[in-house]
Amino acid sequence: MACTIALSVVPYVGAGLMVMRYEQKVDFQDDIEGRTDAGWSTRAGVRFLIKTHEPTRRAAGDPYWRAHAFLEAQHMSAEVDDIDLGGNAVVIGFRMEFDFN
Repeated sequence: MACTIALSVVPYVGAGLMVMRYEQKVDFQDDIEGRTDAGWSTRAGVRFLIKTHEPTRRAAGDPYWRAHAFLEAQHMSAEVDDIDLGGNAVVIGFRMEFDFN
């Protein structure tokens, strides 16, 4: 088996339709639960491939994995009774992908 290090950077964008569930708890009041009206979300980011591990000869059933780090900006928009529960976020993360064929 071989380990390789590849320095690849992949930019990406995405958009979608979303619904969020929420729960509100306040002392001495009834809890409130519900969901928002349909809203939208967008994201854009950059993914960095850190490491890939795969067999030297790709035979059926041989596993491999990849490790990525990413930086992503997100915007979500969802309302309940004209109150916007959406917002913006910046996410830094680590992702592992496995294939156990």
